[in-house]
Amino acid sequence: MATLVAVLLALGLALVATSPASAASDGRPGGGWGSRHGGASSNQPSAPPSTPPASSQQSTAPSPSSAPAPAPNSAPAPAPSASTTPPATSSRSTSSATGTTQTSPTRYGVALYVYKKLDPNKGASWQNSGPQRLVVQDVDNTSKDANVWFTSLDPGLLPADVCGPGWAVQQDKATMSATFTAFPGTISPPVDNIGWPPLYDAKHENLEKYLTVPACPPATAALTFTAASCSAPATVALGAIAHASWGTLTRASGPGNYAVTATADPGYTFAGGGTVANFAGTLDGVLPASDPRCAPPADCIATSAVSYTYDPATNSGVITVPNPRGSSGELCAPFWVTATSWKYLGTSTWIQKLDVVQKLGRISTPGEYAYQAAVTCGQGDIYASFDGNDATLDPTAYLLGPDDPFDEHFLHEMGFTGPKPTYTTSKLGCNQLTVEPHTSDPSCSAEGSYTLSTTPHVTWYVGGVRTEPGTYPAEAGSTVEITAVADETWTLAGGTQDPQSHLWSRSWSYSYGTPSCTLVTPTVTPVQETCSTPGTASYTLPSIEGVVWRVSAGSTARVAGDVVPAGTYTVSTPATVEVTAELADPQGQLAFAPGAQTSWTLAFTAVDRSTCEPPTLGFFPTAATLVETCSATGNTGQLTLGLVDGVSFFEDVNYAVDGTPAASATMTLAPGTHTVTASKKHETDGLDGPTRWTFVVADRTCEPPTLGLFPTNAQLAQQCTSDGRGVLTLGLVDGVSFFDDVNYFIDGVPATSSTVRLSAGSYDVTVTTKNASDGLDGPTAWRVVVTGAAVCGDLETLALTGFDGGYLVAFAAMLLAAGAAILATGRTRQRRAE
Repeated sequence: MATLVAVLLALGLALVATSPASAASDGRPGGGWGSRHGGASSNQPSAPPSTPPASSQQSTAPSPSSAPAPAPNSAPAPAPSASTTPPATSSRSTSSATGTTQTSPTRYGVALYVYKKLDPNKGASWQNSGPQRLVVQDVDNTSKDANVWFTSLDPGLLPADVCGPGWAVQQDKATMSATFTAFPGTISPPVDNIGWPPLYDAKHENLEKYLTVPACPPATAALTFTAASCSAPATVALGAIAHASWGTLTRASGPGNYAVTATADPGYTFAGGGTVANFAGTLDGVLPASDPRCAPPADCIATSAVSYTYDPATNSGVITVPNPRGSSGELCAPFWVTATSWKYLGTSTWIQKLDVVQKLGRISTPGEYAYQAAVTCGQGDIYASFDGNDATLDPTAYLLGPDDPFDEHFLHEMGFTGPKPTYTTSKLGCNQLTVEPHTSDPSCSAEGSYTLSTTPHVTWYVGGVRTEPGTYPAEAGSTVEITAVADETWTLAGGTQDPQSHLWSRSWSYSYGTPSCTLVTPTVTPVQETCSTPGTASYTLPSIEGVVWRVSAGSTARVAGDVVPAGTYTVSTPATVEVTAELADPQGQLAFAPGAQTSWTLAFTAVDRSTCEPPTLGFFPTAATLVETCSATGNTGQLTLGLVDGVSFFEDVNYAVDGTPAASATMTLAPGTHTVTASKKHETDGLDGPTRWTFVVADRTCEPPTLGLFPTNAQLAQQCTSDGRGVLTLGLVDGVSFFDDVNYFIDGVPATSSTVRLSAGSYDVTVTTKNASDGLDGPTAWRVVVTGAAVCGDLETLALTGFDGGYLVAFAAMLLAAGAAILATGRTRQRRAE
């Protein structure tokens, strides 16, 4: 029994599944094989509900008993969709008793249509649908679950006329196949041109559920009128209309009243919000003969009545149109005038460039019409024509010649009364400019230069680069390429014209040579008065060939023009003297050295006599020391006179060596016995120290050490000499001179003596080894400043340079072990006077 029941149930289900459907889900006619039922939101086929749900968004209809009505065109038209290309088919194999077949996988699609509801106050449904248009479709889904409804819509996809209320959406789901690959572009209810199947679900909803529907533009309507004339009545006609329709026009011509109504299309309103626009008015009949407008026209003003003036100097004048009695006040032939001026582009008359244009426009009534087009440098033309479209009234940018590139029609050719001709020309050459750079060659005192003038209508280029006017430096040995380019319509004397651009240019090439120069460094030596030398303030200007001196007030040397010769000049204190050194020939071959001082402000102060000690008696210390220097070539002695505790008193005492007055505080003595004496310079002076010394310089030779480590030293005496110079001692360490073992330099110049007298100023002292294998023990650079004041100056040891610590490390043991021997063979220390 159970088996029988199961068989009956299975048979019943099969019959249900294969029997025809009774209705489509959206109310469209259904039936036939494959008809399906379902609600508006259903994604799967289902049996139709017993009672359709009431909804303003969707509706269903009872199932009709007839099959779907055929579409007028059974072949659906493709429409834009999310996927319009059928998917590539894939196959699967199924076995049967008769063989193997290949089938493609089933695809599903969904489409959205928009339509205007027949009754905007009713819900969206098939029965309330106007013509439908496809908006979007998706035809490439692999299952019904994936074939989902559209829930939103891009406003840009809507047809242009979709606006305002009353619009709805129909969505259809279908099974895609070889015979149904895309949804049709339109559906015209009540005809369903798709059918069930392939449709298996559908729903209707108002368009507002998917987006904000754009507002409709206002409806518009206008009438077209023709005024009444002497021969015809006024008329009215239906004019332009948009989103509305005209009613019946009651009258089209006068005389009489007219009326008509325009009704806005559904969803549209006229400006102001109404759906109806009423038009009414009165149309005139034919104008009566007594109407002034119907009187016969008066005579027009003849062309021959027109006159004009013309001044060639200003390319200007006045056109006069008279108003004869009884005339119509209109010219029989109106005309147009254009005043024009041109500029020459070159040195000949043609080509010319348009400069000034004055268009008077249409002249048709009485009056005076002034015209003018000033001529700068070129030609002036007054064009005229009875044809407002004549090319002569609209001149081109360039005039290539007479009537080229357009036919020229002049005012004097119009038949009016006035002078002839109405054109003028300037004298050729009025547009010529003359420019040339100014250049200066390099000299020993100044670099070369070139100057570009500020000239209107000229642009300068240097090396191809645009350059502003001004003066620019030119290096010695360089070449500068300069070009001047004139603005269009200007020419350059000596230049050439580019045939393409019509621009004039001229170029120059300047080569700047390298001068042969001699460098000089001028110096000024001031001397202040002292208690012991009152009234001796002075300054010395050295004689330097090619240098002239200029001195300001405050000096007895001042002459006309402030130019003074070289020499020593006394100064009455207190005073300030301005001294300047100048080159006699700034363009010559003499130049000041780089960094050389060329101007001085010399301040001389008077000595306060109340602070001076009376010169009752002077005691001056005496001293004489000898330092021998022994080498492989022999032995010599370095004699130093008057140096006591670092202060030189040489100038205050008379020293003699072997009976000969000593001219210098230091001298070299040959081997032998030498006698040195000291005596006072003035009877009132006294001497503090020995006055006689005997020195013996041994006649011998010494082998130089294989390696020397030589100490260095530079010492400036605290007191200056009587002429204001400082005494600098070089190489003296612990009474022993190492001057000849190393190289000393003052401002880069080798020192030839261990004692050097320096004038007021700043000096750089350096020391180097004589042999590459030697080393230095001590500073290698000093800065010496000689002031010439009470404290003679200052000596500053600079950062240690040139000191080779490696020698100390390498030969420390040697020096410790054989120091005495090395000193004995390399140096003879100072010996006291016998």
